[in-house]
Amino acid sequence: MASILQVQELVCKVSGYTILNGLNLTLEEGEMRVVLGPNGAGKTTMIDMISGRYKPFSGKIIFGGKDITGYPSHKTSGMGIGRKFQVPNIYVSLTVYENVMICSEGYRSVFGSLFHRPSAKDEQNFVEILDLIGLADKAQDEAGTLSHGERQWLEIGMLVSSNPKLLLLDEPTTGMTVAGKAKTAELIKKIAKKHTLLVVEHDMHFIRQIASKITVLHQGRVIAEGAMHEVENDPKVKEIYLGKGAISNA
Repeated sequence: MASILQVQELVCKVSGYTILNGLNLTLEEGEMRVVLGPNGAGKTTMIDMISGRYKPFSGKIIFGGKDITGYPSHKTSGMGIGRKFQVPNIYVSLTVYENVMICSEGYRSVFGSLFHRPSAKDEQNFVEILDLIGLADKAQDEAGTLSHGERQWLEIGMLVSSNPKLLLLDEPTTGMTVAGKAKTAELIKKIAKKHTLLVVEHDMHFIRQIASKITVLHQGRVIAEGAMHEVENDPKVKEIYLGKGAISNA
């Protein structure tokens, strides 16, 4: 299977401090990868570089065979990279349905949603997305009335509505209950059937529910990669990420 994303020798420096230190990562089309690492490992910074929020100091980012290093976020978004932040980014004064509609292809702005009437096919797609994220019964509610977990799911639905080639999910279970995390795991597994995902997480129970391949970062570099059983038994992961314990006890 062809690779959709290649991160090559990526370096990020801020105020003389190196956050990413020659990071390399390859993601295959249709794959779901989970990136794990302690605070300060460079996980969110990596997503920032890929999505165009910040420019790297050096290195390359290849997406769909094209060098997009340093592209701004509006350009990477237009190319098919969707990014979810840790704190939900939604339109709180609009309805849940309108939030999903605004992010759809052909409507990607408030003005676009005002002057374009959805076709029957579009409306059916929006309904299916609302069903997928479990918010169909709240379609006409203002997004600002949703709980924290529901806002997280809505933002994921907004990303799906934009039909991205790659979804970047930065700690999608932040602030959720155990039940909310379980529902999010099921949601992500469903989305992964049709989309390529790169998920940054730290909750090991959640990772076990969704991950088939894990990349572990430490001090801005990849220290281990593979299936859960390979990663949790890797000596470098045990010593650097978890001290002398086992990853299952994290």
